[in-house]
Amino acid sequence: MTDYAMPLSSFEKPTVNIERLAYYATMALSCFSVLYLISVCIAGHSWLPFINVASGELRLSLIQCVLGTAALHVPLLLTRLTRIKLPDTLCACFYLFILCATVLGEMLSLYYKIPIWDSLLHFGSGIMIGMFGSILLVTFLKNKKCTKLVSPMFIAITAVCFALCVGVFWEMYEFAGDSLLGLNMQKCLLEDGAALIGKAAVLDTMKDLIVDTLGALVAAAGAFLSIKNSKGWLHAYLADDMAAEPEAMRFEKQRLKYIA
Repeated sequence: MTDYAMPLSSFEKPTVNIERLAYYATMALSCFSVLYLISVCIAGHSWLPFINVASGELRLSLIQCVLGTAALHVPLLLTRLTRIKLPDTLCACFYLFILCATVLGEMLSLYYKIPIWDSLLHFGSGIMIGMFGSILLVTFLKNKKCTKLVSPMFIAITAVCFALCVGVFWEMYEFAGDSLLGLNMQKCLLEDGAALIGKAAVLDTMKDLIVDTLGALVAAAGAFLSIKNSKGWLHAYLADDMAAEPEAMRFEKQRLKYIA
């Protein structure tokens, strides 16, 4: 060991985990939203002046907030199923996405107050799903010893196709909710309950798919450049097997690199 080795105490300084912070903040607000909407259903009126959920949207808001709270565990479930540790930044963005889609979008009615709110969320979801699809494919090819098949263009195309596939299933989910439960997930009804007809009725669905595609193209471009230039977030999964290692093991590797 050399005399200029860094002390171990320098690695023990507490750091803010953005992923955990985003998770607990979103979980707390989501649970509050669910309990609040249940109380509104029982009492028949809103308790807080800045939260004014329309009576026709109350059931939809409650369902979305319940599903959003459950969806906060999706990154952990994906990690256990695929044994891939997703980037902390990607997980944090997913938690914030849930917050914007349920608490802000449904509780504060930002879907109606900000016309592009829904489009922004679909654009962000296209990026996140495209990133996950490319990470999943690269890790699969590496585990199968097929690294020669990791073509930047192939990864980019897969990211777009994966994101669009999920986007189509999401629109099916919204259609099923509207048809079976009488909700307004596809926004075929205006805030006052007036029904849209013709092209206006399918405008939301087509707009969502188009914006999903744009977000997927952004993720595909990032994946392409990462593999092409052999650096960045996606290349890390190809260059090293750190994605499958426990957090403590990666921490030990960092310490040994400076002590040896």
